[in-house]
Amino acid sequence: MPEYLAGRKVCNLMQLDNKEWDDEILKDVCNDRDGNLKKKVPLLRRNEDDAWFWLLDDQGCFTVKSCYRALQGEIMAPHARFWRKVWNLKLPSKIVQFFWRVCSLCLPKAARLITKRVPIDMLCSWCRGDAETDMHVLFYCDIARNTWIEAGLRSVLQQVTGEDIFQVFYDLFQNCSSTQCTQIILICWSLWTRRNKWVWERVNMSSFGIKAAATNLLTEWRKAQAEKLCDVSHTRRPIVVSKWEKPQQNWVKINIDAALFEDIGYIGMGSIVRGTDVQFLLARSVRREGLVPPREVEALSLKEALSWLKDKDF
Repeated sequence: MPEYLAGRKVCNLMQLDNKEWDDEILKDVCNDRDGNLKKKVPLLRRNEDDAWFWLLDDQGCFTVKSCYRALQGEIMAPHARFWRKVWNLKLPSKIVQFFWRVCSLCLPKAARLITKRVPIDMLCSWCRGDAETDMHVLFYCDIARNTWIEAGLRSVLQQVTGEDIFQVFYDLFQNCSSTQCTQIILICWSLWTRRNKWVWERVNMSSFGIKAAATNLLTEWRKAQAEKLCDVSHTRRPIVVSKWEKPQQNWVKINIDAALFEDIGYIGMGSIVRGTDVQFLLARSVRREGLVPPREVEALSLKEALSWLKDKDF
């Protein structure tokens, strides 16, 4: 650390009399990476005492459970967004679990069984033209390629390269909608099911049949879910729908909202104030540099709105 930084505090990196980062100072004392990271830390307008906060817990409290999960890679994992997208897909649990096994290299294909000293033929049981790996069964085999084309997903084959199955799905899902991700996983499940039927029962199935099996499974599962929801709805209490109400006499009501723009590293906060007769009084929108969890963005937006109202003498 340079001698001129000894004893300095974080506040020395901010503008005088203003809760904003000083770009010139950051350029002088930080490299580009560190400077950009500091700019992403949101700064509160009011003076608050610093406190310890455990980032891996919503309440900020350290727990052995959260620490263990972090060490196991369950929290803040580099591919957390990818898995969050997968878990949120409307699919039967057995298919989601199958997909997790695919990405974790747990499927018992021939190439893996041989590494476990299982005496088995390594060639693909369908085409007999190459080793039976994850990529071969799901993408490279002639039957698999015909199935993707039959399903109208030729573009998937054009994007698939290499032998890293997880990286293939990770790259595919970056630009795919939830519907497309669902279709991709279903085709993979149907291909693996078809492979098992051939290996163990010698039951053959065309590419159209593989695609139809995936579509039919999803249709039947959605129908079952709808019927289950309908049955439950008859036994539930009526859902109370909350709606906006005007404030009482001599009161004002403020509504807030917040948004997180991860791509550009900003958070947005908006507030609108209305009076007893629903007349518009004030509005405000603020943009801050920083990346914080959505729940904290909402809390920060509420705190900023209350501070703003206080400054307006409400």
